Amino acid sequence: MIRIGAADRTVHPYFTRRMFRLLREQRTNVTYSEIVDKEHWWWDTYKTNDGGVVNDPVIRKFAVDHAKNAAVISPVAS
Repeated sequence: MIRIGAADRTVHPYFTRRMFRLLREQRTNVTYSEIVDKEHWWWDTYKTNDGGVVNDPVIRKFAVDHAKNAAVISPVAS
């Protein structure tokens, strides 16, 4: 998953879009989205200092889904 702020001044969206295109050409399973008016590490999502990127519902769902999949693929030995 690639999810960036469309107003990113640290890594310009052009380079991220380019990487996405290259990954797709290699048939990598990747998605891409830009968040309007957000910069590199958007911190304010709904209210000031609410965690922004860390609390972004799309990123949280991705992390939870992949953590579940990782546990199924390689369970930790007890």
